[in-house]
Amino acid sequence: MTDLKTAALVDRLGLLYARKAELAAEEKALKEAICPEGAFAIPMTYKGNLFEVTVSRTAGRATLSMAAAKLYLTEALLAKITTMSASSTRWGVKARSAEKVAA
Repeated sequence: MTDLKTAALVDRLGLLYARKAELAAEEKALKEAICPEGAFAIPMTYKGNLFEVTVSRTAGRATLSMAAAKLYLTEALLAKITTMSASSTRWGVKARSAEKVAA
C-alpha cells in the first residue's frame, strides 16, 4: 500500500505529465501555424514582441550497425548496411532583449 505522501507525489507527477502532453499539442499547433512544414525557406527567423524563433533543418543522420560492419569490411558492403535517418526540423526559442523589442 502506498502512503498518503507518496500518493500525493505520484498524483502530482501524473498531473505534470498530463499538462506536458497538453502543452506539447499546443506547441505543435503553434509551430504549424507559424510556418507549415515544407512551406518556407530555411533557415528562417520569426519575431514576436517578446521572443524570436529561428527554424532550421538538419540533414539526415547516417547510422552504421557495428556488428554487421565487423562481418563486412569492403566499402561496397559497408555502404549497403549504412542507413540514413530522415531530416528533422530544429526550433530555437529565446527571449528578445529590450533593445530588440523597442525597435
